[in-house]
Amino acid sequence: MPQADPIIPPDSFCYTESSLFGGLREIRSNADLLTCTACQGSEGQAWSAIRLPQRAWRRLWELFEELEVWTWSGRYENPEILDGVSWALDVTWGPRKVEASGYHAWPGRGRDFERMLILLRRLAKGEPAGWVAGRASLV
Repeated sequence: MPQADPIIPPDSFCYTESSLFGGLREIRSNADLLTCTACQGSEGQAWSAIRLPQRAWRRLWELFEELEVWTWSGRYENPEILDGVSWALDVTWGPRKVEASGYHAWPGRGRDFERMLILLRRLAKGEPAGWVAGRASLV
């Protein structure tokens, strides 16, 4: 079986989310290192850094392609929610780029956004091998 072309880490990657009661989370890349920050009100800040293997970056790239992340609009909002979740995704990966954000509203179909979050959170926890929501394949 021919081996796939290597996937290099993104040029820049930053995902942030915040909510009134859920605090702030940020997942950011620096070369092949994924750094994660979480802050929960007065409880302080937790920080971690994980060096991702190439297969993890490949899975993230494949999921972005599958979910058509590169076509997401700039802003998604739900004005009926007053205490929702704010999020932002800013990625440049080779010739591809996405800058999208929202307030208690998400792009994609069905569970697309949730699938992306599950993979990001697993990678951020250092779990590059494992099941990804809605897909019967390993990272």
